[in-house]
Amino acid sequence: MKSFKIILIKVLLFALLPLMLGACEQKEGKVLSQKKMAAVLTDVYLTEAILQNVDKKKKTDWSQELRDDFFQDLAYRRILEKHRISEKDFYTSVAHYSQQYKVYAKIYQQVELNLKALQDEVNEREKLQTQLRELAREQARLIAALDTSSYIKWFEIWVIDSVSMTDSRAIGAESDS
Repeated sequence: MKSFKIILIKVLLFALLPLMLGACEQKEGKVLSQKKMAAVLTDVYLTEAILQNVDKKKKTDWSQELRDDFFQDLAYRRILEKHRISEKDFYTSVAHYSQQYKVYAKIYQQVELNLKALQDEVNEREKLQTQLRELAREQARLIAALDTSSYIKWFEIWVIDSVSMTDSRAIGAESDS
């Protein structure tokens, strides 16, 4: 009877062990919605563009202790934090949508629209900054003109007062004589 119990325990242990180990493993990531996936991919493309510019920077300008992929790791971690997703969620979503070409194409169309909207916003801001610089130059020119005209007006008044004071002294001197 004892040996039967031991055998039964061993069989159950070996049968349940894979199930218990499977439960301990991380669950598969969740699939992001199409809208969220488009937002994440938009940030990924923006990050890639920024990282290309960082890579062009001379490595000697950085601390010798930084790994070459330091900024990349940091940037991608920030994207995951921003969207409150895990790396596993992202890769699960990529795998899921990769199997659905039409849906993935739709997501990429949204990414393109997002990037275009951001580019339009940047262009509009640059246009407004140019207009503001022009207005600032015009204001500076007007202020300089006002200061000059004020100075000229002050000088004219001073000269007229000086002349009239001189004239009054001259008249006073003539009457004394």
